[in-house]
Amino acid sequence: MDSKAECFGYFVENELVFDNVPKNLSGTWKYTPSVASLRGNLDYAYIVSGGKTLEESCPEHMLEDWVQAENVMKAFFRSFAHAKVSLDEHCFYDMVPEKFLIQYYGLRNRITEHVLQSTARPENCEFLSSVHEMLATIASQKLNVNPNELKSNFHQLKTRNFFKKILKINPYVRYNMFGSKTGRLTNIKGSFPVLTLDTAHRNILSPTNDLFVELDYNGAEIRTLLALSGKDQPKNDIHKWNVENVARGFTTRDKMKERFFAWLYNPKAQDEMIERYYDKEVVGDFWDGSVITTPYGRRMDADAHHSLNYLIQSTTSDMVLENALKIFEYLSGKKTKIAFTVHDSIVLDFAADEEQHLSPILELFEETRFGTFKANVSGGKKYGNLKEMTWRR
Repeated sequence: MDSKAECFGYFVENELVFDNVPKNLSGTWKYTPSVASLRGNLDYAYIVSGGKTLEESCPEHMLEDWVQAENVMKAFFRSFAHAKVSLDEHCFYDMVPEKFLIQYYGLRNRITEHVLQSTARPENCEFLSSVHEMLATIASQKLNVNPNELKSNFHQLKTRNFFKKILKINPYVRYNMFGSKTGRLTNIKGSFPVLTLDTAHRNILSPTNDLFVELDYNGAEIRTLLALSGKDQPKNDIHKWNVENVARGFTTRDKMKERFFAWLYNPKAQDEMIERYYDKEVVGDFWDGSVITTPYGRRMDADAHHSLNYLIQSTTSDMVLENALKIFEYLSGKKTKIAFTVHDSIVLDFAADEEQHLSPILELFEETRFGTFKANVSGGKKYGNLKEMTWRR
C-alpha cells in the first residue's frame, strides 16, 4: 500500500496486513520494494495491461465507484500537502481511515484481478516485469540533489528557471516504461528529469556513496545496425573504425560521424560509400510492411519512413535495459547501486571500497546478446564533472 521499502502495509483477501509479507501473493498492480522477497514470482497488472491506468483498466460496472474512491484518495494527499506532512517520512496509510483503505484497495484488487484474468500476456511480459521491478527499485532511491550548485550560473535565465522548478520536484528518478512507442524510457511528470537534464545543470547531482561511474556504449545505435545485419563488432571506437575502413581515411572522425547519422536517420538518404558496408534494408527482416517485431519481442506499428528508426532505437533501448538488469542482479546486497539510466548509458552510485567489482560490472555491460559492444567508462564526484576512467582489467 506504499512504495517505500520501510512501509510494510498490504491488502490481501479483504484484510489489511502490517507485519510480514503475505505468503500467498500471486499478483498486484505494480511492484514496490516492500515485496522484494517475491520479486520474479508476481504478475503485475500494470505490465499485462500495457501501461494503462487503473481507471483505463476498470470494468465499466465498477468505474463510477472507482473514480469516486480515487477522488477521495487524491483529497487525502492534497490535505497532506496542505498540512506540510512529508510522505518521505511517513507511511501514508497511517493517516487514512481504515474503513476507506479497505474500500479503496478492495476496488483496486478487483481491477487487478480483472486485468490478470482477462488480458493476454505480451510476448515480452517476463522481460518487462523484470525491468519494472528494477525501475521501481531505482524510483525508491532518494537522489542527493544540491540546487545551490546552480547559483554560479544565475546570470542565465534558463538556470534561474530550472532552480525554481527543481525546488518543487521530488528528488527521485521515476520512469514511465510505456511513455514512448519504441519502449525508450521517459520520466514521469513531477519526478527528477534526469533524461532531459541540461548538461550545464548536472552538477546538482552527487552520489550517496563515493562517486558516480557512468557506463556508456560507444556508438550504440550504429553497433545495433551492425548486429542486426549479422556483422562483427569493431573492438575500437566505431567512428574511428568507420573513418579507417568505410571512408578509407579520407575524412575526420567528426565529419564521418555527422555523415553517417545523416544517412542513417533519413530513410531516403543514399550514400554509396557507407552502403558498401552498412545495409538499411535489414529492416525487412523485422518489418512486415506495417508492424515491427524486434529481437526482444516488442511489436509496434510503423510505416516505411519510421521502420528502421523504430527498430534500431527500440532494440538498443531494450539491450541497455537487459544489461542493466544483469548489473542490477549482480549488485544485490552491495552498497553500489544503479543510480539511474540515461538512454544508452547506466550511471552507478559507486562505493569506493567495492572497486574490485568494477571490471565484472563492465563486462556484464559490454557482453550483449549481439556480441561485445565497446563501452566508455567515466567517473566523478558530481554528475556534471565525469572524467574518463582507465584501469587494468
